[in-house]
Amino acid sequence: MTLFFKLYQFLNQKCISEHPLLLALSGGPDSLALFYSLLEYRTKTNRTFHVAHVDHQWREESAQEAQALLELCANYSVPFHLKVLNPKELKGNLEAACREERYQFFSEIYQKHDLQAVLTGHHQNDHVETVLKRIFEGAHWSKWDSLKEENFIHGMKILRPFLQVEKKDLQQMIENYSFIPFKDSTNQDYSYLRPRLRDKILPWLNQAFGKKIEPALISISKETNELNQYFEEKLEPLLKSVSQGPWGVMLDLQSCLPDHLLEIRHLIRLFCQKYGFATSRTIIEQASIALKTGSANQLFIFNHKKLRVDRKRVYIDYFIEQFMKPMHIFSTGNYFFHNWHLNIQEMVYTDQFKPTSWKEGIQGQLQICVPIQDLTLGWMDKRNKCISLRTLRKNWSEKKIPAFLYYRFPFLWNKDEIKHEFLTGDTAFHLKNGMPCWKIELKHTDHLNQNKL
Repeated sequence: MTLFFKLYQFLNQKCISEHPLLLALSGGPDSLALFYSLLEYRTKTNRTFHVAHVDHQWREESAQEAQALLELCANYSVPFHLKVLNPKELKGNLEAACREERYQFFSEIYQKHDLQAVLTGHHQNDHVETVLKRIFEGAHWSKWDSLKEENFIHGMKILRPFLQVEKKDLQQMIENYSFIPFKDSTNQDYSYLRPRLRDKILPWLNQAFGKKIEPALISISKETNELNQYFEEKLEPLLKSVSQGPWGVMLDLQSCLPDHLLEIRHLIRLFCQKYGFATSRTIIEQASIALKTGSANQLFIFNHKKLRVDRKRVYIDYFIEQFMKPMHIFSTGNYFFHNWHLNIQEMVYTDQFKPTSWKEGIQGQLQICVPIQDLTLGWMDKRNKCISLRTLRKNWSEKKIPAFLYYRFPFLWNKDEIKHEFLTGDTAFHLKNGMPCWKIELKHTDHLNQNKL
């Protein structure tokens, strides 16, 4: 089967719209093989593609290579997009920073030209090296599925049509064309791990085992992918019981916690990945045990971010504590109260009205009906030793309200007496049907912005 036919079958499965594609073209044999295959695909199907090239400026000849690729694309009337990086301006791990810059560049083109997928020239040898690298690095088993033929990065569909093709087949195809692939000297620089894996470690392992280990690594990746799909399909319904608001994300597992610790661990891992909380094996293990045992008020910190477990619920905590002044309430209307939109309306009370509790509050919504009177809305200092606050804390504990929420929502008080707290939904106000009252609604501005999206 020719490379073109493999590409044709692949794209017919993965790309059903008429929108153009984007090829990440480095100028090496792998991406060039994909370039020429896409030219043939364009001729057969009339589907167009763009090319994106990133000049990393790691080598002196990189600017000349970018110019050569621009001319190549011009010869075939393929739109060409170039980004030039300055390594001196990049911070942290250079390879990781360059990768992020590349995908940000691809994303800009992707959005501007309404593209449907980004294609890369990764092949079977890249796949094998990545599996081995992750195993030796001690990556979690869920990462052993290595590169995927299809995944999503920055909201873009990423496709790797030649992931089951060996590098030698791509190199053989390129020999039929006049454009000579670039030779990246870093591919022979053994201070980098990839060249060592390719030229030293894999050949040595093949020799030591007396057979090629590549097929075994491919099988490991395939079986890991199947296992990941199994867990994701099984656990996805549980991830739907998520509440998200201005303080973070809550996953409520009180009625649906898996029995086996392995499933709990994987569920927490998926939850953290989905909501951008980078964590460690140790934290996942400890949080899983806390969930399994129903522990209360457990806090885990990783890179200054907080993961909390409380009575079979798990929270990713975004809250930043700050001092906030109280507000005097004396009339109806709309107001802004720190990060809250406050709406006060006059109405006739009915006992059908239900005040909110912390479960609505964590999503950024609070409401209560109160007699018409002067009130103060504000936060209580957690160091306050007043008797009513101590009583409230005891009540909150008895009702199993997460302790870290105790001082996140405002209170209503009259003079020195606390009249309402928004955690339990209990109130000291006494209202009867038909009484005139104020309906007080608070919506966090983050919640309002989410509704506009």
